[in-house]
Amino acid sequence: MFFKPHDQSFSKLETSNYSLVLPAISVGNVGQLTVDVLIATTQAEKVGSIYDESLLPVIGNDPFSEADTALSCQLSTCCDVYSVKSKQFMIIQQRASFVKGKRKLFRKKLLEWIKNQQFKVVYLIGSMYAHMRTDQQLTGLQFRYVATDEAKSLVPTFSKWIELEDTADEFGRSEKRFPGSGIFKTLYGDCIEEKIAFVGLLMFCAEGDNSLDAVKMADHVNAWTNVVEEHDKSEVLGLQSKWQVPKSWNLNYGSTFNHHIY
Repeated sequence: MFFKPHDQSFSKLETSNYSLVLPAISVGNVGQLTVDVLIATTQAEKVGSIYDESLLPVIGNDPFSEADTALSCQLSTCCDVYSVKSKQFMIIQQRASFVKGKRKLFRKKLLEWIKNQQFKVVYLIGSMYAHMRTDQQLTGLQFRYVATDEAKSLVPTFSKWIELEDTADEFGRSEKRFPGSGIFKTLYGDCIEEKIAFVGLLMFCAEGDNSLDAVKMADHVNAWTNVVEEHDKSEVLGLQSKWQVPKSWNLNYGSTFNHHIY
């Protein structure tokens, strides 16, 4: 079974009016970090997990637990599914990479599940290598989008965004290129072929600490989805923001050293 719900109530859930958000494992992990921000802020409920031979197995403690005791924590797996029922919003968080040679298999099963659930629109969040930008991409807004025709009819705010430009290769062939974005290009192509409403949101970045980029990307995702209302802002990563980050981010680079050693 590709998707394993936590209980049978999910099978009765009508998801045709739901939006789906998921990350593409890509440079700097911006997609996954952005999904972390969305889940932490909306306090999305975990409704199931995706188990498949194409994903490397991972298991750990709940990264979104706010309690000080492990008794309140759930286990997290390589690919979990969350829901914000009040907003008709579903989120996939992928924490592990693909088994070598299994990407195509995963895309095929994911696409079949998306079609079965009949999501209203699919949002894929990813990133691209900053060092492979063209001259015209070096300045200005560092966010780009792509969308299928089916999604353009659903989302009326395209005029505010820059569509990913076509670039030419050394043979003069011009097409959209997604360097460092993982399965982004192929999944986008699959959705075009299957006539699925799909919006891809990307930013240029490099490897390193991209937590601040993720908060900025969350703002851009929210401009399309409106999943988070404007409330009182608090300080997040040194900025006044409506977003929350999971406590597990405090350990992104390990714990501090023991001062008594020195």
